Formats: sequence, structure tokens, C-alpha cells
Amino acid sequence: MEKRFETVTTYTPQTYREFSDYNMRGMLRITRLVFLACAALLALFTTIMLMVMGNRNTLAVLLSYGLVVVFLLLPFLVEWIVKRQVETGAKEADGLVDTCAFFDEYFTEINGDQQTTAFYPRVFKAAETAAYYYVYIDRSTAAVIAKDSFVIGDADAFRGFLNEKLGDRFTGRVAAADE
Repeated sequence: MEKRFETVTTYTPQTYREFSDYNMRGMLRITRLVFLACAALLALFTTIMLMVMGNRNTLAVLLSYGLVVVFLLLPFLVEWIVKRQVETGAKEADGLVDTCAFFDEYFTEINGDQQTTAFYPRVFKAAETAAYYYVYIDRSTAAVIAKDSFVIGDADAFRGFLNEKLGDRFTGRVAAADE
């Protein structure tokens, strides 16, 4: 089989951060909304209970409002933990070379001493940002392909190739997290 495209992407901490930002942006937004909704519901429930029952149990009211504060602070804690994990991953990924070869029916990714083969019908999705293509093998694992890393083929032709192979599972030119 003839290679249609080949890429060699050398990871930098920034490469890893950009992928993590893109990959996590929706999840962090949802996390914030869930915690905010929990805090609002708990505050509403506590206020209604105070109005109905009066101030009979001060400790329960203080604990309930304390939980509201915890729910309001938790998104910041989650974001801080995620950022620490991303920074650790960025340091570990620095200098890692990722080679992808794309054929008509499948592609291979060689990352260090690991090789993955994925047939296009099994690829979860792919997305394009200003600087990268992300080809997701599953919900959380993706080949990160820098647009300037093509050894065979080019980034523009690759867009058409992904569109042909993945159809509506390919999202062309989406904004990165900070764009």
C-alpha cells in the first residue's frame, strides 16, 4: 500500500498544552456549570427550608451554606488540578516524536516504542485547528499532527482526505481554546 500522507511531529510543552486545552475546554465548562447549579439548588433549598421551618437548627443551616461555598470553590480546585496534570504531561512529552503514516484504508501512529493502527471506520473523530489536526482513535486518545510536519503530502490536501474518509466525524477548522 502506498502512503498518501506522512507526518513527523515533535512534541513541545506548548504542543501538549494546546491539545489539552482543546480537548478539555468543554469538560471544564460543564464542570463549572454543574457545580454552580448544585450550589444554586442547595442555597435555594436551604433558604426555602429556613422560611418554612424557621431558624430551628442553626448548625444545619451553617453546614448547608458552607456546602454552597464548597460547591462554588470546587471548579477552581478542579481547574488547578487539571492545569498541574497538564504541566506534568507537557514536561514528559517534550521532545517526543510522533510519526503518522496515512494509507487508503488505515493509518499508523508510531509514538516512542508504541505503534497504533486505526482503520478509518473505527476512528472516533478528527478536528482541525489553526496549527494542528487531531485524529481521535477513541474519545480521549488522539494523534496530534502539526500542520507544518508533513513529509509526504500537505496540510491542505490532508483536510480533503480526512473529509473523504471520516465524513461528518471530521470538523474542519475549529477555534482552539484561546482563539
